[in-house]
Amino acid sequence: MTDKSVRLLDSSFMSHPDTLHFGALGRRELFRLAAATAAASAALADQDHVRRMRDIVVSERRRVTALLDRLGLERSDSRANFAFFRLKQAGNCVRFAAAGIAIGRAFAPLNDWIRFTIGTPAENAAVIRVLETLKA
Repeated sequence: MTDKSVRLLDSSFMSHPDTLHFGALGRRELFRLAAATAAASAALADQDHVRRMRDIVVSERRRVTALLDRLGLERSDSRANFAFFRLKQAGNCVRFAAAGIAIGRAFAPLNDWIRFTIGTPAENAAVIRVLETLKA
């Protein structure tokens, strides 16, 4: 399809027309996301907020990846709001759990890699404290 515009399918769905067509065929159930869409639209409309959040993510990602590099942990070169790094010993995940940090599911075939979202400076400090214990 050459039309690259975004279209609405009732008040809940916003997507590329091909995606909407795919869902309309019943091959994939679409979820009602009106409230989340409204919140996201409002946040994106506030460009000062977008810039502040982007600056925080970039700064915090640098802080976390600098530590990963100092610890010698293999990592991806993320440009997003997450860090993805290799943690070979599965037992290390227990350290995160003990600190109240949930580790998400594994991403096969990269089962010994961890992905976590770059959060607030305080949230990232908790992750950093656990990472620093891995050195010992």
